[in-house]
Amino acid sequence: MVQTIHKPALIISVLMAGYLKFMLLPTANGAFELYHLTHIDFIYHLYSALKVIAVLFNGWAYQDVTCVFIAALTFYIWQRRKNKKLIKNKVGSAV
Repeated sequence: MVQTIHKPALIISVLMAGYLKFMLLPTANGAFELYHLTHIDFIYHLYSALKVIAVLFNGWAYQDVTCVFIAALTFYIWQRRKNKKLIKNKVGSAV
């Protein structure tokens, strides 16, 4: 059986890796600005957590390997789930 590569799976996995690599710190900064606009304490705690994660992740030696691994894992899970749906639909329509 030939498996096809699903474009949405590839796009989502690349976007997820790119987000982890480049967008964690801007997300934390956006949460900080949102806190100053709304003064909701939960948003400040979210900012604090995102800032810690972003700083630690960006300084980690295995950041690139982790991004590639998460992208590959996301792609694998997404593609496997889509293939199961296709097989289920083919079996269901054959009956």
